[in-house]
Amino acid sequence: MKAAYLLDGRVEVGDMADPSPAKGQVLVRTHRCGLCASDLHLCQHGPATVEWSRRYGGNFSIDLSRPLVMGHEYLAEIVDYGPGTERVLPIGSLITSQPAVTDEAGRKHTVGLDNDYPGGFGELMLLDQDKLVAVPSTRDSDLAALAEPIGVGLGYVRSSRVQPGDTPLVVGCGAIGLALIAALKIAGIAPIIAADFDERRRNLALASGADIVVDPREVSPYAPLARFDGRVPDIVFECVGTPGVLSEIILNVAASSRIVVIGWCLSADTIWSAAAHMKRLNIQFGGGTSPEAFQAAVDAILEGRIDPTPWLAPRIIGLSEVGASLAAMADPASPIRTLVDPRMA
Repeated sequence: MKAAYLLDGRVEVGDMADPSPAKGQVLVRTHRCGLCASDLHLCQHGPATVEWSRRYGGNFSIDLSRPLVMGHEYLAEIVDYGPGTERVLPIGSLITSQPAVTDEAGRKHTVGLDNDYPGGFGELMLLDQDKLVAVPSTRDSDLAALAEPIGVGLGYVRSSRVQPGDTPLVVGCGAIGLALIAALKIAGIAPIIAADFDERRRNLALASGADIVVDPREVSPYAPLARFDGRVPDIVFECVGTPGVLSEIILNVAASSRIVVIGWCLSADTIWSAAAHMKRLNIQFGGGTSPEAFQAAVDAILEGRIDPTPWLAPRIIGLSEVGASLAAMADPASPIRTLVDPRMA
């Protein structure tokens, strides 16, 4: 198969062996795959990320001296089933799934973060049959490739236990921040405040359902809201993941607030814990999505309750453009998501 793969810090395009499905696995052909900022992070900081994962039990179990086919947000077509596998969906069915697969020994692997289980930047992938989610063939089918980041947003809204009457602030309006805003909107939470330095992303936050957007260089997102009887944020979703952001939230948020940390800061960070103590803050960490949130994301996309269309780059790219498009994601003005079709050169 053809694939774009990371090797020794560079994204290359070439031929790789076709994967073969084992029992419980399904061979699929990728139609669309989203480029994610975590893929860019692995390109830029691969060795440090792999070392961190080795020390602390992360899921980046990767040999960077071997080709790695990334890509964990996808729409695909069933090509074949492994031996002894239930054929629940017909060959040719469109599907998406969480990026996970189980080998014959029962070990779990993350698709797109494992040298032996290529992701959606390749023509073919192996997935678990019991994680497949059927996608109807419509003009909006491509959007199902974004179920993974939207599922993360839905999952965090659920685990945060946010309720009507709370005043949420979303800090950072990348894909996860926008997904959170959309999830808060369909949960009936208001007002939703969003903060980002980039004007285009603030506009996308409004399109996703935010009631108020602010440039933190000009207006404090923690200040009382004149439009809403002087309310201040009491639950903050940190969606940036860079050093200093969590500390700034702790120092500025109101007493007795909750902070839900979603951005993965993969370098050392510091916080002023005394401020968190004095303010009686509740800080929650967590990661990923759940099967229930993933299914809910697919349903919300296909039913039109969440529309990620404004996130998308104006055109779909082929494998030869994956490296340059990933590098471009370092600029906040770049599209939130670019879709790649591995069947294109």
